Amino acid sequence: MIREPADFDSRWYNAVIPSNHWHFHRRLLDRYGLVLGPGEFSAIQRAIVTGRAERIRRRQRASIYWVELKSAKTRIAVVARGRTLLTVLPVTRKIRRWIDLIGLPESPDRAHAGIGEEEASP
Repeated sequence: MIREPADFDSRWYNAVIPSNHWHFHRRLLDRYGLVLGPGEFSAIQRAIVTGRAERIRRRQRASIYWVELKSAKTRIAVVARGRTLLTVLPVTRKIRRWIDLIGLPESPDRAHAGIGEEEASP
């Protein structure tokens, strides 16, 4: 008999991540070491649509948002077009400069802040 881990969230039963969202989830794991729990993907979308996520840069086809993930006590840089989450960017010097210019708070947990030296080019 297979046992569920004690911290398994039963909301994952019958849950599916659509193939068009896999890129976002892979980048989030690669760049921040985070896996979203049930409902967190929708919460990021809601934060962007309702304006709770701060837009740090506007591009021709998409924008970069500074989004707080309360469960992980961190903030992430998300590229989105409307409700469509495209990718997650590492927090580079360039992104930190944009955040400082706008006066937004940095991530409370710098260990998960995805801080690296590679430059973002959305």
